[in-house]
Amino acid sequence: MARGFEDLGLHRIHATCDPRNLGSARVLGKLGMTREGRHRHTALIRDGWRDSDMFSALEDEWRAITTGMTRRLVERYDPEPGAAALCPANRSSSARQGPTAEPAEMM
Repeated sequence: MARGFEDLGLHRIHATCDPRNLGSARVLGKLGMTREGRHRHTALIRDGWRDSDMFSALEDEWRAITTGMTRRLVERYDPEPGAAALCPANRSSSARQGPTAEPAEMM
């Protein structure tokens, strides 16, 4: 969605999914898309006509979501100025590695 709103300057992005596919609907919701409704008999697949659930996101909704996520990340990893050392990305790689084992001697 960042590609559409930020790179291409779109105002609205929409997506559809099969109403029986609850996982897809959940993903679209987690992306910040709003369920708009159901389009009836949109696709003829194998054993008959299928409905499609319609989801969309508007540019201002996307901006609000991404601004909120950025703010929460900053608050989580840098609650006060100068506390950047708490951010996992700023820790040295040796601090993240466990103890190193010496190679066993051969008998």
